[in-house]
Amino acid sequence: MKNVFDFSRFGKYFAYDLKRIRSSYGLTFLILALMPVVLYVISVVSGLINGNGWAVPSSQMRLPVFFLTTGALLLSYPASCYGFITEKKAGSSWLMLPASSFEKFLSMLVITMVVLPVIYSLLYFGSDALLGLAGHGYGPGIASSLFQEGSGVNVVSVNGTGTGNGIYPLYLAFINTALTFLLGAVLFRKNKVVKTILCIFALSFILATVLVFLGRNTDLEWWRDSLLGVDEDTVIHRIKVLANVGSWTVVVLLGLGTFFRIKTLKH
Repeated sequence: MKNVFDFSRFGKYFAYDLKRIRSSYGLTFLILALMPVVLYVISVVSGLINGNGWAVPSSQMRLPVFFLTTGALLLSYPASCYGFITEKKAGSSWLMLPASSFEKFLSMLVITMVVLPVIYSLLYFGSDALLGLAGHGYGPGIASSLFQEGSGVNVVSVNGTGTGNGIYPLYLAFINTALTFLLGAVLFRKNKVVKTILCIFALSFILATVLVFLGRNTDLEWWRDSLLGVDEDTVIHRIKVLANVGSWTVVVLLGLGTFFRIKTLKH
């Protein structure tokens, strides 16, 4: 059992992994996580230069910037932090580190699914909220726009008792995307991001083709009544169940793919 997992050994490797990522990706991560401050400074400086006074970014501007920044993080983090393991020299050194394949994979998973989103959220929403408290017409933080009742990203709550906030679906989308590009980072040797995107397009095309085929050759009403039900409450509940099962199935499959790639990696 200790050949697969040893708590002390895992702790040492996990600390090493965090330190390595901080050295290689820390500056980029800080710039992205503190983008509200960067955007604020750019807006104020531009306003002063153009004679518009202390101009702060509007909420209409800040929300799209959040999604673009998060997208940039999800695209750049996996390849920057773990893409090196497919390189002959750096990858061979990584394979020789005193930790099992499972421990290396677990560290990768914990950082990607827990550490990264938590620290990113705290820094991004925290800095944005502090700027809101500073005044100057900045307005409330974008967290209130994302997570309040009636916001555009709100979905039906997981327990089926009404409309809930957007934290859970945003988190699911975050880790699904992060794990997708993580698998691409350890799978492809070159052009990792581009090849991962091309694979996503190809799989989406195949899935769309299958769905169109099923739609044309099966009884859609039977599928609807069987899977979703006929009354509104049943439909909402089953849609949530199917969405959650589908999302977490993808997470598991991506995790398994990454693990077996690490397990079988050779140089």
